[in-house]
Amino acid sequence: FHSDDAGATKKVTDRIMQAWSDGLLDSFSILANGDSVGLVKLYLEQYPEKEARIAAHLNLCEGESLAFEGKKSLVSDQNGLLTARFGSLILDWLCFSRKRRKELLDHIEAEWRAQIELIVKRIYPRKIQALDGHMHMHMLPFLFPLAARLAHEYDIPEIRVTNEVFHISQDPRDSLSLSFLVNIIKYIVLKLCSLPTVKHLRKYKIGSTETVVGVLYSGRMTAASALQGIKTAHKKSMGRI
Repeated sequence: FHSDDAGATKKVTDRIMQAWSDGLLDSFSILANGDSVGLVKLYLEQYPEKEARIAAHLNLCEGESLAFEGKKSLVSDQNGLLTARFGSLILDWLCFSRKRRKELLDHIEAEWRAQIELIVKRIYPRKIQALDGHMHMHMLPFLFPLAARLAHEYDIPEIRVTNEVFHISQDPRDSLSLSFLVNIIKYIVLKLCSLPTVKHLRKYKIGSTETVVGVLYSGRMTAASALQGIKTAHKKSMGRI
């Protein structure tokens, strides 16, 4: 089992790393520009012999930019805070000229490289074993090839493909909300985004996760919805969750 956002805040990081140290998680991703990345390092040093599948959680939408500290870019404001969003990136890509698109990709590459390299230093001598994306933005068809290339370059063997198996929570209250309907739209969009990922994974000989749990009940996840997602994935004989 895997959890995102280690390093985001002290509270989140303590919970994730305690779950890992207790054997409830075997995998977690690190938000490189989070407030408590140093706390992740302390936990790893405390349990040097304990295995961990560590992923870099590529971020474009919140916190301070690592590549454009205090500077404005196509992914950060004048204070160097990351500002990109899934929808805004799609609009930018559709409206930008070819030259502007290249500049956008250059800025994103610079930011993601800075995040990967910070995590490499923080977890040494352990290695990054996967890439995934905060808010799933690495799944955008014009960004996934970049993520795959960076994984190849940094010898990272796996990228998350957000391909959630459809499931309905056993608690009806989890599905009776406007947010669930919005999340169904997200689910469909990410399903479509997952289709062209195969060729890039093959090109660089990179593996991927078979499913995730979290999109359909994003923002309203309960134990009932999470357990149903896990149960459904196991029924379909899917692998890492």
